[in-house]
Amino acid sequence: MRAQVRRWLLGVLAVPGVLSSCKNDLDQIAAVELPVALPDRVTTDAEYLYSDSGVVRNRLRAGTIAEWTGPGRRTELTDGLELLFFDVNGMQTSRLTARKGIIEEKERRMEVLEDVVFVNQKGERLETERLLWVQDSARIRTDQAVRIQRGQDVILAWASMPPRTSARM
Repeated sequence: MRAQVRRWLLGVLAVPGVLSSCKNDLDQIAAVELPVALPDRVTTDAEYLYSDSGVVRNRLRAGTIAEWTGPGRRTELTDGLELLFFDVNGMQTSRLTARKGIIEEKERRMEVLEDVVFVNQKGERLETERLLWVQDSARIRTDQAVRIQRGQDVILAWASMPPRTSARM
C-alpha cells in the first residue's frame, strides 16, 4: 500500500512539472522562417512523359526535378538530365543531355547548361555549354562556343561569330 501511495504522489507531483515545461511561445514559433525560394515539389530519379493527343512526344529523365508553382513558375533540373523527342509514330527523333536545366513553362522555353549534347535524327551532334529551346519552334539556339559533328566533318564555332548557331530538332 505504501508503494501505491508513493507512485500516486510521484505522479501528482510530476504532472505540474511536465505541463510547466511545455510552452508555445508564439514569438518563438513566428521566428522560425522558411526561405521563400523553396520549391513546392522535389522529385529525385524522376521520369516524366509529355504527351499530345495521347501520343508521347517527350520523355524527360533527371536526377532531381524541383518545381515552383507560384509567381515565377519554373522547373529546375539538376544532377543530370536527358530529354528524348519522339515523332507521332513513337520513334525517337533526337536526344538532349546536360548536367542541369531550367524550364519556364509560361514562356514555353527550356534552357540547359553544362556539358550539353544534342543529337538529332540524322545523327548530327552538337556540343556546347548552354542551349536554349523555345517550344513553339523546332530550333535550338546557343550563344556559347559549339562543336558540331556531321559524319566525319567537325565544325567549331564561337559565340562571337555571326549568325547565332541554331539547329533543327
